[in-house]
Amino acid sequence: MPGWKKRLAGRLGRVAASAATGGMSEQALAGARLMRRKQEERAMDHAQAVLIALDDERVQQKLADLVIEIVEAAEDPPGPAPSAPGGPVPPAVLSLPFRKRVEEHEGLRLDVHLVDGIPHVGIGHNCSTDSIPDEEQQLGMTISMELCRELFEDDLDDAEHKARRTCRQMGADFDSFSPAVREALHEMCFQMGSVKWSGMFSRLKSGNYAEAAREALRSGLVQGKPSRWFLQTPQRCLNVCHFLSDRQLLFEVGPAATFADGSSGPTVIEHPWAG
Repeated sequence: MPGWKKRLAGRLGRVAASAATGGMSEQALAGARLMRRKQEERAMDHAQAVLIALDDERVQQKLADLVIEIVEAAEDPPGPAPSAPGGPVPPAVLSLPFRKRVEEHEGLRLDVHLVDGIPHVGIGHNCSTDSIPDEEQQLGMTISMELCRELFEDDLDDAEHKARRTCRQMGADFDSFSPAVREALHEMCFQMGSVKWSGMFSRLKSGNYAEAAREALRSGLVQGKPSRWFLQTPQRCLNVCHFLSDRQLLFEVGPAATFADGSSGPTVIEHPWAG
């Protein structure tokens, strides 16, 4: 089975599983049902009857991307715009569906390159996991877009497993959180591997999502200093914490300051989310 068909089938399966376990809104459920009853058959039949006959991998890939966008549009509706005139303008990335948002944060490069001394390729894929052949891990080597997308889906699945495992280890239930909070934890594990932060999970378990986001932004070591996560990837951290707060807060990079340990760096400004 071509890679794009495997990816499409897997995506439809995850949507169906999410619907079956009550993890989707009524709007998303309606979209998923439509997708399974009509769009899936139409897309697959049309692909097999027309596009596969053309034997054009690029066209097949575009079809898969289009169908997956239909599913994601139902599962991840765009976030609301702020209702208060004159308020802070949210980054455009916040309105993207989850997978598109992660891709925007990671960037896409088909050539093998170093990130903190570690070979990466595609959409944030760590080559040291040996999921691509060694001969393709040489710096400057390139991979196909199809392989890039397959690696991305595999890495997203792996990150979700890590998020669920981390929640269990911290005494929390991943599925009990709102969709926005689950997306935040999912992306945090995609970026960092594991986030066993006791202060953050304590607030999450009590339902205080806004304070959980503030905990994720704190150093925990130096009073008033932002977390290392924020200092390394400021805007991504703030974007993810918007979802971690269950969209109650919007964060932006503040002016530089000198902290208690003598170091200096940017600060964080928060605003109530009026969307």
